[in-house]
Amino acid sequence: MTRQRILELASNESRGHRRIEDLFSERPDEIDVAMLEFVLHSLEEELQKHLNADTKDEPYWLSRSLDFLGRITNPDLLATLEAKAGGKLEGMIADVACSRLNTNSRTLDSIRENARRVLILMGGDAIITLIKQEPDSEHYWVRHGGLNWAFVHPDDNIANKLAEIASRPVTYDENGKSEQYLEFYQAITALAAIGNDTVLLEVLNHSGIVNVPKELVKFRSHRGRIPKKLTKPALQILQNSTSSEVKLLNALITAWLSNDADFIPAIRSILTQADLEGRVASYACIALEELGDSSDEFMGLAKRLARTESNSTWGLNALLKMGTHGFELVAELLKMQDINQSIEHEDQIIRALYESRVSRQKSIDAAVNYCQQPVHLFHDSLYDIAAEANEPNLREKILDVAFTADSISPTQQLRAIEGLAKFNVTRAVEAIEQAIQNYPNLERELCYLLVRNVPEFATEKLINLAIIVQRESFSRVAGQSLRKIDPRNVSCHIIKHLNGSNSSERKVTIELASWMPVPEITDALGHLTDHENFSEVRLAALVALEHHRRETNIRMLFSAFSSAIPKRQWSLMIVILDAADPYLLTDTNDPLWLGNILTDKIPAIFTRHANSVLSNRKRREK
Repeated sequence: MTRQRILELASNESRGHRRIEDLFSERPDEIDVAMLEFVLHSLEEELQKHLNADTKDEPYWLSRSLDFLGRITNPDLLATLEAKAGGKLEGMIADVACSRLNTNSRTLDSIRENARRVLILMGGDAIITLIKQEPDSEHYWVRHGGLNWAFVHPDDNIANKLAEIASRPVTYDENGKSEQYLEFYQAITALAAIGNDTVLLEVLNHSGIVNVPKELVKFRSHRGRIPKKLTKPALQILQNSTSSEVKLLNALITAWLSNDADFIPAIRSILTQADLEGRVASYACIALEELGDSSDEFMGLAKRLARTESNSTWGLNALLKMGTHGFELVAELLKMQDINQSIEHEDQIIRALYESRVSRQKSIDAAVNYCQQPVHLFHDSLYDIAAEANEPNLREKILDVAFTADSISPTQQLRAIEGLAKFNVTRAVEAIEQAIQNYPNLERELCYLLVRNVPEFATEKLINLAIIVQRESFSRVAGQSLRKIDPRNVSCHIIKHLNGSNSSERKVTIELASWMPVPEITDALGHLTDHENFSEVRLAALVALEHHRRETNIRMLFSAFSSAIPKRQWSLMIVILDAADPYLLTDTNDPLWLGNILTDKIPAIFTRHANSVLSNRKRREK
């Protein structure tokens, strides 16, 4: 049945838009602009009748329609939706959302949340109405929802409301937990992203709260240096030897937010005199690190701080950002540490040292010592780094761990296989193939390792493994891994297996091919939809083609992002975050890596929101 005929039938029914929503419920991008116009017009009429009715029943029917609209990724359809900004439909959707602020439930209200998404996609000002009302609610979870989205629109009224919430007193229960602090955290974060610096500093200086997120500096950094007239009081406090600890901490927070190097001398003086185990020392170290101080004086102070019990992390972090000399000092600290009092997060520090060419050999030596200590079940085993040392006994141990059956620590086995690949690629490939079948939770890392070490053989091995394993999650990971190989090499292997005699082989290969949107593979999938005898295989080919079309849409959204105004950037961002695979969006070598559009010119709140959404998606998919 053609789309035109479906639209004709729907137009002759009282609620014909429901027919379209039902028919295309799993693939909203398959409708055309005329269909979407009809759905939006019908929804507007239905909402108007509902809002005008004397007795207003619960509009649960609306959730389905809004969910349908919220899953659109086709740029032409999104443009049609955006054209409704400022119209009656947008206003009525906002009215319905605002009418559902009277229930204090941790369970999200589907109507309100679906309405929020559609309002953001429309890109108009109606979303402000909802976000402004939610923080005024008497219910914690309603306020929570509004604060979670307060950063999507830089409105003065919203900024003032955030300032009010962040200025409220905070109390803690006997377990040290506080709903008020969580609201402060949300409000101050959003305020840093959208508010002006005058309001932000006023709140920070008068809230009495010094436990603020370090990342605030990133959220406001796109606005440049804070004017000196706003930071002058903080500088005076730092230069006053009689200032109280709370005033010093507040002034140091202002300093690390300021992006003003003129603070550096005063902060160094504070750090020199401070108790190295105290909060003032840690805040001073953070401030100097954020302001880019790389002086020998700060390096010495950071080294002293790295040897403390309370503030070692801050000192080490600062040294690791100071280049060659800083890396050398950290390596020296590792070598000098007392055997009975090891440095906290030693495994992470050794790995950080490995990333620098100047300290790599020291990292390898430290990793060898680390691997000779008792097994660290809950830490990084570092076998992959230690393997670079020519230590026969250690390499024998790495080989044994790589082939361990039923390991109680699969992650350590992964590190051993990574290490084995550095001195015996053939055995490493054997270990990878064995581990893929035994440890589904490691299949992504193992596939990437296979591609990295034997790219010339990886395509055929991944296809054969997918056919043997017959695991949906592995087919997804293997298909994504194939994107790291030259498409010309992948295409010939994929097409060969698509033409295989076994229907199961063809179906699994189709699942892999869905992740490779290249013309040759797309054509081969199209051929299968026309000539395949098995319906299950033909359906898989149709799904794969839809996957290719979706990636085309996502790439078009990527192209539109950089030149869009901020409101539309948020619309594009929430579509991209839900439509694309979370692992591809965070893969620096993939065309869909978010770093391609979230450049230094884009406010950091976009990256923070993206990281939060993608972390949740990855957690749900495990």
